[in-house]
Amino acid sequence: MDKMTLKGRPPYMASQQYSAPAFRGYFFLAILTSLLSIAGCSPLSLLNTFVPSDGYRRTADIAYGEDKIQKLDIYQPTQPCDHCPVLIWIHGGAWNSGEKEEYQFVGEAFASAGMLVVIPGYRKYPQVRFPGFIEDAASAVSWVRSNIQRYGGNPDDLNLMGHSAGAHIAMMLTFDPQYLAQVKVPLKSITTAIGLAGPYNFLPIDEQVIAETFATAAPLETSQPITYVTGENPPVLLAAGLKDKRVNPENTFSMARKIQEKGGEVKLVRYPEIGH
Repeated sequence: MDKMTLKGRPPYMASQQYSAPAFRGYFFLAILTSLLSIAGCSPLSLLNTFVPSDGYRRTADIAYGEDKIQKLDIYQPTQPCDHCPVLIWIHGGAWNSGEKEEYQFVGEAFASAGMLVVIPGYRKYPQVRFPGFIEDAASAVSWVRSNIQRYGGNPDDLNLMGHSAGAHIAMMLTFDPQYLAQVKVPLKSITTAIGLAGPYNFLPIDEQVIAETFATAAPLETSQPITYVTGENPPVLLAAGLKDKRVNPENTFSMARKIQEKGGEVKLVRYPEIGH
C-alpha cells in the first residue's frame, strides 16, 4: 500500500475531537482491503461467503422513508456495545444499479470487528435523477442519527464510507452542506468520510445514461463534490486503484489536492495493482 498523507486544519476543527477518529479511516480501509484481497475478483454474491457469520446480528429492511427501496440493514456486533462508532456504507452501481443486500460482507466484516454498520438502499435512475439518490442517503443518515442509540450506536460518531457512485454520494453529503442541513443533521456528527474509487470531478460526461442521470443538475458543476470543497470538512480518506479503468483515479487525486489546497484534512491511499 502506497500512502501519502496530506494534512491541513481549518480553524473550526481546533474545538472538535477529530484527531483520533481521523486515523479510523485506515482501520476501515484495512478491513475492506483484507476482504478484497481474500476474495480476489469474485462476484459480490460470493464475497458474502468469505466472512464468518458468528460475529454479528443483522436487522434487515428497516424503513427510513416511504418508498419500498428506502430501507436499511443494521449489523451489530454480537458483543454488546454502548455508543459504538457507526459506519454508514453507501453502495455503488453507477447511480442506476446495486442493492444493499449485495454488501452483506461489508456489514459482517465491520460488525465482527466491533463496529455498528448501517447499509441503506436508495432510489436510482431511472426512478430518480440527480439529486434524488443523494437526498435518500441524507434521509438514511438522519434516520440513523435519530434512532441508532437503540441499537448501541453513537449518533454523534457517524462515519460515511462509499464505493464508486456510493463514494460520490458520501462526498456530496460531506462537502455540500445543503443535504444534511435539509434533514437537520449537523456536519459535526460526521466523524470521518471515506471514498473508494469515487467519481468526484467527472465532467464532461461521456456516457449517455450517466448524462441522463445528471441532466437535472443546473449547472452540471453542482453535481460534482469537488465544487464544494472549502476546507471545513471532517477528516477524509480517499483511496483509488491505479489500474481502475471504470473511474479515472485522477478523480481521487484532484479531490485530494483541492482539499489540501483549501486547508482540509485528507489522507490519500494509492493501490498500484488494484482496479475498480
